[in-house]
Amino acid sequence: MQCWIMIPTGFTTDLMSGPKKLKQSLGIQEGDYRLSAIVHDYLYAKRIISTSTGTFKCTRKEADEIIIECIELEQYMEDMESYDHHNNIFLNSVIYKFLRNWGWLAWYRHRLIDFLWGE
Repeated sequence: MQCWIMIPTGFTTDLMSGPKKLKQSLGIQEGDYRLSAIVHDYLYAKRIISTSTGTFKCTRKEADEIIIECIELEQYMEDMESYDHHNNIFLNSVIYKFLRNWGWLAWYRHRLIDFLWGE
């Protein structure tokens, strides 16, 4: 399914937050996958996805799956000529597993903010 995620100018993000040691051990540099991180942070905060049939709220699992698709696209765009999907499977699976295990902290922080602000 095709979807659109429109992120407003001025949206605040912490980019690719997470344990620095883990990112270093995976070879992730500061600023890597910045666009993917913005999309993921927006989905965690607002949960809004648009499709040809309308707009709906995404789940945390969908947000985590979307960031992996975005990361794969960024990896491809960085090096189109020598891109090999199989070389990135390990990195992407570690990122996905980390998000599935620990992303609930950020997800529920946003739900608490929504509750407190009455959204």
